[in-house]
Amino acid sequence: RPQLGEPPGLLITNPPYGERIGETEAMVPIHRELGDRLRKSFLGWDAWVLCGRRELMHALGLKTARRHIVHNGPLECRFVHLPIALTPPKGGPGWRERSS
Repeated sequence: RPQLGEPPGLLITNPPYGERIGETEAMVPIHRELGDRLRKSFLGWDAWVLCGRRELMHALGLKTARRHIVHNGPLECRFVHLPIALTPPKGGPGWRERSS
């Protein structure tokens, strides 16, 4: 977790998306938690996330700046750029529902 006063950074991740470790539906909470953590703890950072499924990309709950189609072996995926806002979300828990 970044420390207060540190300059923003870059986070790149390839979270599970259900191809080898379960159903896609089971991966939605992981992606929601990743989006929450990015939005609350990585203010001002840039994140790049490899998403194997469109519904998981949406579960992140963050606006994508860019999307690139890439292949992870035979699987078509999206490598998405998520610039994280400089200010924390308003309202604490439930920020997703209030920011729409």
